[in-house]
Amino acid sequence: HGYYIEDATVTGVTFAHNLGVRVRSVDQGAGLHNDDLPAVFWLVHPDNTVVDNAAAGADAYGFWFDADAFEAQPWTQFARNVAHSNGEIGFMGNKRPAPLPVSVFSDCLAYKNRRYGYWLRSYSNARLINCDAADNRGGYYLASEGYQTDPLGRDGIGVMTLEDSLVIGITSNNATLPQRVSNPPCSRLPKWDALSGVELYDGLIGVENCVFAEFRDRTMPGGVTRKGGAFTQVYYASPWAIDPRNYALGCTFVNNGTTVTDRVDFRQPAGAFNGCGGFRKGDNGVASAVLCDLDGCVTGSAGKLVYSNVPFLTPASGAAYDASWNARIVDGTQGVAIGQLELNTLVPEALMTDLASLGVSLPVVDAESLRISSMTRAVTHEIVASTDAMPGQVLVVPRYAVNVLADDTYLYAYPPGTQMNERARYFELSFQFTEPGRFAVTAVPLLPPTSAGVLSTFANGVDLTQLAEQDLNALLAAQRNAWWFDPATNLMWLKFVLASSNGGMSAYDSESVTFQVLSY
Repeated sequence: HGYYIEDATVTGVTFAHNLGVRVRSVDQGAGLHNDDLPAVFWLVHPDNTVVDNAAAGADAYGFWFDADAFEAQPWTQFARNVAHSNGEIGFMGNKRPAPLPVSVFSDCLAYKNRRYGYWLRSYSNARLINCDAADNRGGYYLASEGYQTDPLGRDGIGVMTLEDSLVIGITSNNATLPQRVSNPPCSRLPKWDALSGVELYDGLIGVENCVFAEFRDRTMPGGVTRKGGAFTQVYYASPWAIDPRNYALGCTFVNNGTTVTDRVDFRQPAGAFNGCGGFRKGDNGVASAVLCDLDGCVTGSAGKLVYSNVPFLTPASGAAYDASWNARIVDGTQGVAIGQLELNTLVPEALMTDLASLGVSLPVVDAESLRISSMTRAVTHEIVASTDAMPGQVLVVPRYAVNVLADDTYLYAYPPGTQMNERARYFELSFQFTEPGRFAVTAVPLLPPTSAGVLSTFANGVDLTQLAEQDLNALLAAQRNAWWFDPATNLMWLKFVLASSNGGMSAYDSESVTFQVLSY
């Protein structure tokens, strides 16, 4: 690295008016991991001031924010910094600082970085204000983490916003270098698969009052068409679901006769990819992407929902397909709402220990994928499990998240050939990230309890075990969180009813309902 303080406890330092160039990596594997990915500035604590610096030509990153457990505080000041011509990313932060309070990155510039101008992830609330980007393969890859708990035990919503920024795909300086690595690593995708402004990912992510210019399709050497769009999703292989509340507000797109800007170019879900651990399925993130056009700046009509070209998110009527965007559009002001279902079959360690003392085995159901079907619209979608990539292997994490239409009924199914004794004895299922007052009904295959066993059900920590509905009709008619187990099919039926108020959160947030079900 060029400039760095190695100890994460060091604070109160100012980096101002510094220039760093041509930081090179050691031989791969010869040093520490962070030596293989050198940064001009390697920063490990937010309580420092970083202003008026320039980072250029590093093999990896211009500025790298590298800390797992930041204090619950923002950056003292991070402003007026420039990162250009770096081999990977201009401003890089892929770890998860604590939630509170808001970190502000202001008046920065990223240009001619071979992958992204800005790749920033945080549990916290963060704002990028007047942070411009140009001539990067992708302008911004932003991610917050939805619901979380801060170090003081307070629940909150992680929100990241890009505000008042200028985003240019290609400037008149044509010496733009292509991305030098495949996207994602280990895949067979082109090194430069799309020119993007903002790539939608998990959030909540908001893009406000930004100007986009020069994003359009282009024929590359060899006749390959490189797609281009101001908004797209993360790259083709992403097993994570994307927050359905991600939004655009007050944005403009330059089309003045001398420049053309495509507002949206959604990638087509492919269903599978060749990943680091071999052939894998994994495009939840591509298939579940939603952009909420709050004021009509993208589509021309306020309240429109722009989403991936998949039938699973299409209502029975009222959706349009825009071939130039490869996206479907529906009017969110006409009763259509999209939320998220997340199924987790990982048994808590404390529960595993307690039941083991009773001689009860709770194997983890870790199928690579599950199927979910709308029982009213006759459409099915394959949900891929979250993955944790390690050198030489890809580990399946039994967490299956997908965006769904609210006010509908869904059936989960295990892969063909799954035996009864391989069904989950325990699972958590959440419905979240949609409008207050919405509901969802789900049916999940469950290993039935033994004659002397227990079937327990909690909703947001409230014990509903003794409050089962009498039958399916009673469950469907319920105006509250409800459950019913069907012994004929061994399906656990759950009804989620979100709170009618948003609990003091912002207008874009909603309550979440989580059921915990145990059968033994």
